[in-house]
Amino acid sequence: MSHPFCISSKKKKKETKDGDGSDTSKSNFEGDNSIQKVLKEASAIKKNRDAKQAEKMKYVPMSKYTSGECSGSLTSTAMTPVTENQVRPMTKDEIREERYKEMKGKNKTKAGYVQMKTTKGDINLMLFVSKAPRTCHNFLKLCETGYYKGIMFHRLIKGFMIQGGDPSGTGRGGRSAWGKKFKDEIDKSLSHSKRGMLSMANAGKDTNGSQFFILFGPAKHLDGKHSIFGEVVGGLHVLDKLEEVETDTDFDSPTRDRPKEAIRIIDTKVFQNPFSENWVPKQIRKQQEEEAKLAEEERKAATKGKWFSAPAPKMEPLRKGVTIGKYLKKIRPPKETEIQSKLGAFAGQRKKSKGAWSNIGNFF
Repeated sequence: MSHPFCISSKKKKKETKDGDGSDTSKSNFEGDNSIQKVLKEASAIKKNRDAKQAEKMKYVPMSKYTSGECSGSLTSTAMTPVTENQVRPMTKDEIREERYKEMKGKNKTKAGYVQMKTTKGDINLMLFVSKAPRTCHNFLKLCETGYYKGIMFHRLIKGFMIQGGDPSGTGRGGRSAWGKKFKDEIDKSLSHSKRGMLSMANAGKDTNGSQFFILFGPAKHLDGKHSIFGEVVGGLHVLDKLEEVETDTDFDSPTRDRPKEAIRIIDTKVFQNPFSENWVPKQIRKQQEEEAKLAEEERKAATKGKWFSAPAPKMEPLRKGVTIGKYLKKIRPPKETEIQSKLGAFAGQRKKSKGAWSNIGNFF
């Protein structure tokens, strides 16, 4: 007797056949297949994305510093807990600094050359890239982007210097090529010792931006305070014209030392920029060299013991009963009488030439 709350198997089968409902087991199985398909596609997409990310990160230089996620997650409840430190990729600033380090003090480092067109004439500048690579890079980038175009020289002191590079014209503006202040580059081998030296203007230590000045005369008291990064190599007569321009000499005037005649930079033309050459971080160069070395070793291993010329045709094995000398001419062994006649002829020739041989010496 079946339980009152149980349905017999026959009745259940009849209900599924006569009723409106369909076979749920089949629909569930199809639903599981669709879920598995979606999961498989999602897994393939993730795998493809991870592969692309790995390829993208293949030649990314890594920093000597960690990402800081481990310590950050320890002190923050909003971050996902991280128990293992990972080295982070190098920032753009770190990559630039590595390049500057390689260029600084190297004789093979090329100089930079820029022509500055002013309303008084053209001034040709040589930049000391091997002495102040960071400062030169900033100046070259600003020149190439046309940052200085139309900017006026806002300060001029006869016998001292002329200053420019501030778009606002007040002496309080300007920005670097990277949008922020950058550090000084003081090289003890350079000095504000002569007319035409090119140096950075600043508002204190490590506050360099876009402003610069050109000396009219020696100013050694500026050594160690301002970054020298170039000098005038053409157009010194233009400096004479600039120095002759009248300025506001009123001590209490807010426009003191400002030229009464507007002197502007019409344009800047870069003739040589060492930073435009392709450069790869040392870490990546080493990785590429190792990969090339490994590829060469694999190539040699694959071709070891093989001839590089056309291979010889494959020799077919000899058939049974075939000998190597089959087509060689058979030689009949000499008879005894033939041997004796040849020996007699040789002995006769020896007797005829005995006189000639006796003059040579006892060699027989």
